[in-house]
Amino acid sequence: MNMTLINAKMVDAHCHLFSDAFDSDRDEVIKRAEDIGIARAFVMGEDPDENRRILEGSGKYPFVVPFAGYHPWKFEGHKETIREAEDVVSFIEENHADLAGIGEIGLDYFHAENEEPRALQKEVLNIFNC
Repeated sequence: MNMTLINAKMVDAHCHLFSDAFDSDRDEVIKRAEDIGIARAFVMGEDPDENRRILEGSGKYPFVVPFAGYHPWKFEGHKETIREAEDVVSFIEENHADLAGIGEIGLDYFHAENEEPRALQKEVLNIFNC
């Protein structure tokens, strides 16, 4: 099969443009990406606050394709984590028409060195119906 990429557009399939690290230069970072030919950026949410910033930002920046999620690194105490996971699911349900997908979620056993944090990650995935 011969696949010609003459009119193909590049996308950034996973980034975090609405993390705090980009607060001071987000506009410039997006402009540079567009200037080099990146057509869209799939921007992943890691926690409830970032999910809201991404969705709001997608209105300002057509370049942004918004995803909402809850990254295992963001989990704190059990009660807080479960409450936040339920809040993220509610946010996704309320805003599903404006979101491209769910991300970032999953099991991250690299940093979960024993069964307790792994069990919490599994419990959160169940809240997401994964």
